[in-house]
Amino acid sequence: MHRMFPAVLLCLVILSPTTQAGLQEIGTTAGKSYGEWSASWWEWMLAIPAAQNPQDAQGEVDCKVNQAGPVWFLAGGDVGVPTVRSCHVPTGKKLFFPVLNLLLFNNPGESLTVADKRDQLDAFLGVGELRPTVGSAPEGAQACDLFATIDGQPAARFTPNAYAQSPPFAIDTGDGPFGFHPNLVDPEAISAGFWVMLPPLSPGQHTLHFGGRLCQPGSLADHEDFGPVDVTYHLNVIGSARDSDSDSDSDSDSDSDSDLDNVEIIESLYAAFASGDLDTILAILREDVIWIESEGIPYGGTFIGRDAVFEGVFGKIAAEWDNFTAIVDETFAAAGDRVVVRQRDGGTFRATGKSMEAPAISIWTLEDGQVVQFEQVIDTQEVVSATLP
Repeated sequence: MHRMFPAVLLCLVILSPTTQAGLQEIGTTAGKSYGEWSASWWEWMLAIPAAQNPQDAQGEVDCKVNQAGPVWFLAGGDVGVPTVRSCHVPTGKKLFFPVLNLLLFNNPGESLTVADKRDQLDAFLGVGELRPTVGSAPEGAQACDLFATIDGQPAARFTPNAYAQSPPFAIDTGDGPFGFHPNLVDPEAISAGFWVMLPPLSPGQHTLHFGGRLCQPGSLADHEDFGPVDVTYHLNVIGSARDSDSDSDSDSDSDSDSDLDNVEIIESLYAAFASGDLDTILAILREDVIWIESEGIPYGGTFIGRDAVFEGVFGKIAAEWDNFTAIVDETFAAAGDRVVVRQRDGGTFRATGKSMEAPAISIWTLEDGQVVQFEQVIDTQEVVSATLP
């Protein structure tokens, strides 16, 4: 974040459409306009303590912090410093992230009205006369070369002319994340800029790339105080191909939405087991996971931690069984962030050459999108019979 002029900060964020003449109206997503989503983005960002705040982070980040409902936020990047991040997101979530955005609020002793703030933001971004366009900067425009791509293709629903301002919203800078002075308060802050609402991505790996720059009025040169913004996200989208109604405009973050997400996460975990996708398995199993297998089978007992599970369960299965499979018959959400799976485990025990298919019930408990406990009840006689000469 950098001071632009008194009470203004530059940041990458997503803003809503406006009804201002000449600018494109995009409508609402999940019950909110882009302007309302931009205010929510700032509230989300400022609520994250400085030590965990993703705005200045590079590398692996935790994208689930403070997220809820059908739209997840992504942090932007600092000007003049290319930003590269990677993180995991669940399938079925729209992603709201920034291209160029400004925040204007009153510092102590300042008394700008909402109208004053709106006028100053419009003037600084050059939207009064000319609009920026992809790959060019018309004379007089100050927001230039805006772009957003997903896997190298233009991001759906991204229109650089979709400039928007937020409604007034209260800010509190808390402990001063990403360069803010701490404990600044304004009940009527205003944000303005250019935003993207990305539709839900398919499960798997995706690369999101977005940014832009502020230009000198009347030229293509970078603004004298601000360099370009360039942000890349390597996203691992976790979930099944059976997305819930991902384009619905419901903004509910009810228990049923959470349950559906948990079901999709567990379905993606079974898919990862089947394909040997270790990265996804590691992402979904919490490091201190508690893993309980039925007593009486070769890998029965309780295992604490991912390492113990990999060594005592997965390692034994890989060493002792051929063609081991877990075929899911039914998956459904249960109370308390639990998912129950009715399945059939099968394979051939190498030492005896005997095959088995044992019915089982698996109970998965999740917190914040990760498995914290697993417990399975299986037909132990079927498993043991395959291991006996």
